[in-house]
Amino acid sequence: MKIAIVDDNTDMRNGIARAFSADGYTTDTFAGAEDFLEKFTPGLYDVLVSDLRLNGMDGIELIREARKTDPFLVCILITGYATVETTVEAIK
Repeated sequence: MKIAIVDDNTDMRNGIARAFSADGYTTDTFAGAEDFLEKFTPGLYDVLVSDLRLNGMDGIELIREARKTDPFLVCILITGYATVETTVEAIK
């Protein structure tokens, strides 16, 4: 399984990648949504893990754009700033 990790916090991005790699998953990391989308093609990744708050395009927008390219992509949105409103927006 190949996992893409998008987070503008270097320590968080690398920590998530290490955790998945330790369990045997292949990971690629990206500092922003635009970086990910430039390289993304259908079937390239099985899972996208993205922070909600990113510089530029946010995680919700990123997931929507990625699913236009690959509607079967499993997406996980992470955040330290969850609210009811952002949770509802993320699951639309």
